[in-house]
Amino acid sequence: MMNRQADCDSSTMRQKLKGDLHRVADRMNQTLSTFDHDSVCLLGQFAEIRAEIKQIEVLASSFYLDCYLSPFTEKFAELTASVQHLSDRRYGALIVIEREVPLEPIIHSGVAVDARVTHALLESLFIPGAPLHDGAVLIRGNQIVSAGNVLPLSQAIAHERKIG
Repeated sequence: MMNRQADCDSSTMRQKLKGDLHRVADRMNQTLSTFDHDSVCLLGQFAEIRAEIKQIEVLASSFYLDCYLSPFTEKFAELTASVQHLSDRRYGALIVIEREVPLEPIIHSGVAVDARVTHALLESLFIPGAPLHDGAVLIRGNQIVSAGNVLPLSQAIAHERKIG
């Protein structure tokens, strides 16, 4: 795979995030200064601030996801869009990106897909009720290799943790 890690200079993104956070802080201070006025709808302002913070979160998570995936697939933008769309709909998804070690000997194979990664195809595989939505999707390079895969269980023991 190509090595695009050098393209992941975060200085521009950090500056943008810093500016966005300052704007949200200013907005919060403005809301605080109007707090005692009865004519101000605080719930509306809170909703707007929450939406701004959500956009900042999407920007940061997309950037880091792209940087992490870019050495392993050229379809990192498609994957990022899919993850965001699935998250917005509150759909779960197990997506496994194969790196240097072949994963087929480790996982219990599902259904062969052998198709180029597109956000539409990837999202359709995880729609609740779809035949393959309960398993993991295996991606190698720019291809969806298979879907409905069963991943191995961890051998680690969870002490004093609630799981599930």
